[in-house]
Amino acid sequence: MLIFDDFERCTLPSDLLLGIINDYCENLHIKVIIVANEAEIDDKEVYQEYKEKVIYKTVKLNQNIPYVLGALIGEFNEAGSRYQLYLSNHSQVIIDIFNESGYNNYRSLRAAINDFEKIFSLFIKKTGYTDSNTFKNYEEKTLVLLIEQFFAYTFESCANSDIYYYFFEKFTAPSDMNDDGEPIFTPYSEENVPEYVHKYRHELFDIYNAPKAIVEWITKGIYEEESISKCIDEYIEKAQPQNYTEFEIFLSNHILALDSIDVFNKGYLEAIKKAKSGELISEQYLTLLYQIHKAKELKLSLPEEPDYSAISDGFESKDRTDEEEPAFSGFSGPVDREAFNLKKRIDSVINNRSVVKRENEYYRHCLTYFNSCNVDPTKYLSHSQQIEIKLTSQLISSVVSAFKNAINKKRREIASSFLGIKFSNYNDTVLATSLVNSLESLRNGDITDTIGLANLDDFIESTKQRFNLNNNGTQN
Repeated sequence: MLIFDDFERCTLPSDLLLGIINDYCENLHIKVIIVANEAEIDDKEVYQEYKEKVIYKTVKLNQNIPYVLGALIGEFNEAGSRYQLYLSNHSQVIIDIFNESGYNNYRSLRAAINDFEKIFSLFIKKTGYTDSNTFKNYEEKTLVLLIEQFFAYTFESCANSDIYYYFFEKFTAPSDMNDDGEPIFTPYSEENVPEYVHKYRHELFDIYNAPKAIVEWITKGIYEEESISKCIDEYIEKAQPQNYTEFEIFLSNHILALDSIDVFNKGYLEAIKKAKSGELISEQYLTLLYQIHKAKELKLSLPEEPDYSAISDGFESKDRTDEEEPAFSGFSGPVDREAFNLKKRIDSVINNRSVVKRENEYYRHCLTYFNSCNVDPTKYLSHSQQIEIKLTSQLISSVVSAFKNAINKKRREIASSFLGIKFSNYNDTVLATSLVNSLESLRNGDITDTIGLANLDDFIESTKQRFNLNNNGTQN
């Protein structure tokens, strides 16, 4: 028996392929099964004409989503695990999101199931579930929301929907400038929201409460457990029955979602006070500027006119380099003309902070590798094509020490790993020469075997080429 799977993907014309299959059946007496998505076959008329002459029986396979989902959940090795049990008990939630997506892509369903296990594990550590095998009512609602969002985001991302752009760029970055040099923002409206968003309930794709760390993981493959864990904390805290201050409500809700103008006014006055004293984080400054703009756009009277000069002084009064990333995206978008320059400075600080954070994390990653690669053979250095770091004396010391203490096979890996790093200071002759000299010093009894010295020579010459050094220690 022969089975032709994915018939519609074959590059041969349908009539030729069916002719070959007919020869197998009639002349070679081979039983043949064809698996095909007939809706995807290009030359449908030719296919239908020859199909009648060749194919004896057509069987239509209807999808059984509950069965497939159960099988995918059952793929986890730990039978009867908490995660398996929870997914089984909430399978209808997943089925509903799967149906709403309309993609019928079981690969993306498997990916979502496998990846969400990390969210589930982080979530149960923050609750009393491990002791009682139950969630509190607000915890249960929060986890269901996380399931719905995570699966919807995964389905859309696998279908090439740019959900990161939708959440964090489409409505918050200027699309153009008007004749007066003012930025033009895309208004958030039904007409401007991507078509795929309308398939789901509003809460799942609310740009004002987007879980940035989770969206980055799904769309860019950036898994930062600390940021995702913080995001889950924010979800749980937001769902807990408690009394929020007007200030907290003001900074976490769209104006039109507030219960009364009194809440807005009290929250606004507290936010202005904190902004002038520098107590807000950068993203909260952006939210305040946006709320001011939105209030004026809606022709709401402010209890106090904003003093942008004082707000700017408050922002500049503190070092913003090490501010923590907020779990949710907050508000960012159009602002008053007078506030525009301040917004640009805040945006710049946030972007620079993000760059510095990535550089520091990658530097620590490199340093950890060289300090432990001889102790832990499973350690490896992943190279980033986007991130540049600075060569430092600390890093030089770690690399030279690792190379000295390694076996020859590992020395090749250490040299290759180091040379694969992108440095922002290749023109620093002093540091580059220090590296070469430190490697040269290993000839004085630290490395004595012939292969080891050959490895050393190769590392030194490659380093000179990488840093564009002459033999006299100057750069070409």
